[in-house]
Amino acid sequence: MSISSTVLEFYDVCFKKDDFDGLHKPNWITDTDIDLFYELIERFWFPQHPSQAKEIVLLRPSIVLLLAQSQLSLHDLREVLPPETFTTKYLFLPVNDISKGVEGGGTHWSLLVVDVPDEQCYYYDSLSNGKTRDCTNALCRLSLLLNKHFSIHPMKVLQQRNGYDCGVHVCSNSIELVRRLLFSPMPTASLWDLEDFTVDVRKVRAQVITCVEYLIERYGRRIMKDAPDATDIEFAFFRLEKDQLHYSEEDEFSDIDETPLLTAPIKQMEDRPASALSVVSSTGSFRSAMEFANIDDVRTWKALTPL
Repeated sequence: MSISSTVLEFYDVCFKKDDFDGLHKPNWITDTDIDLFYELIERFWFPQHPSQAKEIVLLRPSIVLLLAQSQLSLHDLREVLPPETFTTKYLFLPVNDISKGVEGGGTHWSLLVVDVPDEQCYYYDSLSNGKTRDCTNALCRLSLLLNKHFSIHPMKVLQQRNGYDCGVHVCSNSIELVRRLLFSPMPTASLWDLEDFTVDVRKVRAQVITCVEYLIERYGRRIMKDAPDATDIEFAFFRLEKDQLHYSEEDEFSDIDETPLLTAPIKQMEDRPASALSVVSSTGSFRSAMEFANIDDVRTWKALTPL
């Protein structure tokens, strides 16, 4: 497949070559990779369970960064946040620790899921770093916006085996939790427990690559309306009906072997700095939102400026 500067325009996601490269190990996935992952869930999974899907909002990394880092007033934040943020039951926040980062971005991704009615938050960190500053800051602003008093529960979760798969774990944990919510209109406490959930992150990367290549092959590089039917794309994306993440045996694009996706070994290693990590969406939409913010650090502003 010939890769140009823009690999794929998929609705609001402008997927660049750097983002496509980020899907290949040993690279850190970018914020736009997460954008695409969430967009695929919304386009291919949500229509299959519309009632339950209305209760789930997948916030994009750029919006989470606004909550955590910007000096926007609560009034301005209400204008920037998706309207459904204020009516939904469940919010997914992919968190980046840019405040700890080196020039050009943060060093680690983690996931915060908010159960709004119960005022409970579940924090999934593949390096068990606890509650990062970005997680706390974003949740504090969200509490004020929603007039809620949230409690945070650090959850036991599969630990990454290297220093570059944190973002893939965020995507894997997101898709498993979304799948459970779509099938469980009245979730119990056990729904949030991912201690026994294990996944082969290599195949998660490969599956998203497969999906991107399939979309380009079948629909071209610009998909702006009339999303492909979920039944047409199900072999290329993850299958909703499976009990856990499933790697399609029908994949005609990937040369990954067909060993089972689920794995047992769990090993923790320290995360390495991800100086090349993209933190803000390459669509440029985040920069316009940040015009309201008070950014004092020149290096931070450079990190927020799309290439």
